[in-house]
Amino acid sequence: MLGNRMHWLGMIVALAFSTLAMASPDRDALLSRYEIYPFDEKTLQSYPDQWRQYIGAYESLKGTERQLTREERRRLIELLQFIHDKEPDWIDGYWLLASEKFQLASSYDQPEQLPQARKILSEGRDLTRKCLAMKPDNLMCKFFLASSLGKIGTIDGVFASLKGAKEVHDLWQDVKDSKFNHYFTEKISVQGSVRYAFGIFFRLVPDWFLVDLLFDVRGDLDASIQNLQEAIIIDGAFPCSRLMLAASLFCRADGEAKSADFRAAMQQIDLIATMKNMSVQSAICKRDALKMKKEPSLGCGYSTAKQQEKGDEASLKK
Repeated sequence: MLGNRMHWLGMIVALAFSTLAMASPDRDALLSRYEIYPFDEKTLQSYPDQWRQYIGAYESLKGTERQLTREERRRLIELLQFIHDKEPDWIDGYWLLASEKFQLASSYDQPEQLPQARKILSEGRDLTRKCLAMKPDNLMCKFFLASSLGKIGTIDGVFASLKGAKEVHDLWQDVKDSKFNHYFTEKISVQGSVRYAFGIFFRLVPDWFLVDLLFDVRGDLDASIQNLQEAIIIDGAFPCSRLMLAASLFCRADGEAKSADFRAAMQQIDLIATMKNMSVQSAICKRDALKMKKEPSLGCGYSTAKQQEKGDEASLKK
């Protein structure tokens, strides 16, 4: 099935969770309530040339640690766009396009590249909004709408984007609470990915009363770490997920270098150095891990798009 071969974002979860203080349920317990998402691959297969090229791109990755280049991903977007233009009622085409655009946008991390990344993410946002107008309960379109909005938020700045945080939270929560799971690859699933996303979300959103009062969301470092632990159990270890969990652990350690959280975070940073670059995104995370090791205080506001402003609760009153 296509869903078992597809690749998804390089920022997916991982950590040797045995180093963490919080206990986690096992993988079977986490996934037992989910059914496999009913992906419609017949529409894709009805365009044999595009189908062969699309599947061939992912088949070429099997047995390797390589991931698609930007040029390869742009080609996949062209293939999907061709089918989408011919088949506007194909629901899965909307989120497939949005997922490829998300991956492409995530490969741009330099300040001068962020406007281009934001434009690509906005295209994915618009696609998934159209999808949900047609099929409001589609979990895959909910996932990629929230992911696009969340990534745009890290580009614009968390404080500038708080008004949209509730929508992002609720869309991801709908995915987590749904009855379906979908495998982008043999290892990476939407249920692992949504927990990874929540791990970042609950760290970047401030844990302030006024944020809760004004925007009906609130940060929670315990929830951040628990979601990342669950994502790790479901999907496995990658450089970016180790880095995201290290960031949350550093943040919860609050500068206490002798704390268990601080030591666990440092261990994960060191493990990242032993991992190979599997994608442009992995290379970004490996680079940023070196920065965070030197300056653990970066943890609370870290994102691969840019370092988020810290601010304080009083700044919301201005």
